[in-house]
Amino acid sequence: MDNKQVSVELTETLSIPAKDDVKTIKFPSVTRILTHTMSPESKLALDAWKKRMTEKLGKEGFDKYQKALLNDGSSLHTCIAHNLQGKEYEIPSRIEPVFNSVRSVLKDVSHVKAIEAHVAHTKLRYKGIVDCVASYRGEDYVIDWKKSDKKKLDLKETYDAPMQVAAYIGAINASNLYPFVIKRGLIVIAYTCGEPATVHEMCGDTLQEYWTMWLRRLQQYHVESRRAPATI
Repeated sequence: MDNKQVSVELTETLSIPAKDDVKTIKFPSVTRILTHTMSPESKLALDAWKKRMTEKLGKEGFDKYQKALLNDGSSLHTCIAHNLQGKEYEIPSRIEPVFNSVRSVLKDVSHVKAIEAHVAHTKLRYKGIVDCVASYRGEDYVIDWKKSDKKKLDLKETYDAPMQVAAYIGAINASNLYPFVIKRGLIVIAYTCGEPATVHEMCGDTLQEYWTMWLRRLQQYHVESRRAPATI
């Protein structure tokens, strides 16, 4: 994951946009790959949740609920990004509790290297958007911000997030667009109730384990896409 030679010192925050590059434009995103290779058990659980919510809120109400979740997530990411970049920002009242949840973590984040930046692994053929690459308590991490209504005190409770982070780290370390090597991942769970966020660190054997799991899911996706390209 980290055989890249680094000889350039980064002096500014990177925010590399997605490019219509002939090499990467058709690459599937990390999120798409994980969604399409979800286990049957996870799919059943997700479908059951959608059914319960639709019965409770109605189809239109559930659609509005999902849209609000996406908007809140986007607003949270924007506020975090502006905070880390020292920009002025206003916190929408809807996300004030969840932003307060992550405030204590933000105090320990410094030397931001990249925010909302495009990454692509040209050899393994996947791409994605990295939330943040920065120093956390003196060590460099790929940081992924997550919002949750429920406590997630164990890394396994974050579902596919560790594989997502491992995939981004692998892509960064394989790309010459990023003049650094990352060996650690951080998943920060911000709670909508406003309680202090939970921080899950990934490094060493744990990171390697999730990188291996990611490679299996990636291979599964590419195999299935060749068999039935119209459905992937």
